[in-house]
Amino acid sequence: MTEQTAHPQERAKAAAPLWLFALTVAVLAVTDIVLWYAEGDGISAIQAYTRWTARIAFIIFALIFAASSLLVIWPNRFTGWLNANRRYLGLNFALAHIVHLGALTVYFLVTDQTPDTITLVFGGLAYVFVVLMALTSNDKSVALLRANWRRLHIGGIYYLWGVFTYTFAGNVFDDNVSALLLFVCIAIMGLCIHDRLSNR
Repeated sequence: MTEQTAHPQERAKAAAPLWLFALTVAVLAVTDIVLWYAEGDGISAIQAYTRWTARIAFIIFALIFAASSLLVIWPNRFTGWLNANRRYLGLNFALAHIVHLGALTVYFLVTDQTPDTITLVFGGLAYVFVVLMALTSNDKSVALLRANWRRLHIGGIYYLWGVFTYTFAGNVFDDNVSALLLFVCIAIMGLCIHDRLSNR
């Protein structure tokens, strides 16, 4: 297939990775700089960065989770691009979430705090899924794992949805941003359910 006859989504998919990764890195870096100046205290800045890296990661996750449903409900160039580039978005999500883990680790080290058992177990499993899905986001893994690849990625994305929902729900009365993100969690699940019921 020549460049002239290639589908627009295929051209977008080929061009996406470099600028998409650069954008994610830039957002994470700028957020870090802004928080260091805004908070005025090292520990407060680190704590704020742990919150915002989780939120940045979630925004990418929400786009991945809702991509196929959005394409069915509102087919347009943007939803087509989202659907075609879920693999690259997934890798950017993994990057942002690993940065979040790094910030969280630094926070616990500088404050001499220890995460509770629930955080260690369920949060740890979330990162197992993140790493496994990132490592298998390639054509060779799809061919090798076959049906197990789909089980891993579907199971992983629904588990991560549960972790995000639980986390935002726990802060819903203390933080307006968490309340908004909890609404987004519910909304993207609603879109997914609507899509599944419509295709029966």
